[in-house]
Amino acid sequence: MSALFFFVTLLKAQFMKKRLLKYLKRGIIILGSIYVVACVLVYYFQEKLLFHPEAIPKTESYSYDEDFTEKFYEVTAGVELNTLLFKADSINEKRKLIFYIHGNAENLSTAGGVAPIYTKQGYDCFVYDYRGYGKSNGEIDSEEGLFADAQILYSKMTLEYAEEDITIVGYSIGSGVAAWLASKNAPNKLILQAPYFSMKDMMSTKYPILPAFLLRYPLETNERLKETKCPIYIFHGDKDQAIPYSSSEKLKKAVNTIDLTRLVGMGHTGFSGNQKYRTKLSEILSN
Repeated sequence: MSALFFFVTLLKAQFMKKRLLKYLKRGIIILGSIYVVACVLVYYFQEKLLFHPEAIPKTESYSYDEDFTEKFYEVTAGVELNTLLFKADSINEKRKLIFYIHGNAENLSTAGGVAPIYTKQGYDCFVYDYRGYGKSNGEIDSEEGLFADAQILYSKMTLEYAEEDITIVGYSIGSGVAAWLASKNAPNKLILQAPYFSMKDMMSTKYPILPAFLLRYPLETNERLKETKCPIYIFHGDKDQAIPYSSSEKLKKAVNTIDLTRLVGMGHTGFSGNQKYRTKLSEILSN
């Protein structure tokens, strides 16, 4: 009787084990399918993750106290980027320029607000909208295109300003574009606000489960800064929740000539209103 009981118990255990393995395999297949679908979605729709454009009508007028000129530049057939050029109240015959590249959730209806801090230093300030942002048409569809657009506009500005009188400023996602632009040209200075080490690094931190090869916008700021010959200045808030301050520390380690300023208690926004930034910026731009 005990042998029969043992045999029945063993059969039940084997049956349960088979059922468990069956459900386990099914679960692995389902999770694997979800993972593959997630990878495909990230690969093909990563522009939606990185860029947050908000279009505005071309008929809308910008309202700023500073003197500015609005202009559209055709960067490729049928695609025009909207730009603003703010003029400084300067009596100097030699004009100097800030070439400003804004963040991923701005457009010229707000980004133009950065101009006064630079125009008060005697610098004209050029700001533009990426494809699909503000009044600019088209869509961002590649890292190469993002860089090419910046280069076209920068080259336009060099027709009016000597490169030795141009300072490139990049904020947040614009810092990667600014770093690339500085590495391919010869501006006087490069200033980065809240930069990332690279988008690969950001991805490994925020989405460690996803393979790096999915990323079509590596935006390797670290590599580009190694190729940049002009002085590099970085400002970063140590309470930044979007791009951690450690990103700038890693950039400093990669390129030890970087002048890194830690903005104590500051988050991801508010550079123009930060007194430490304003004071240091005045010193940088006066040289």
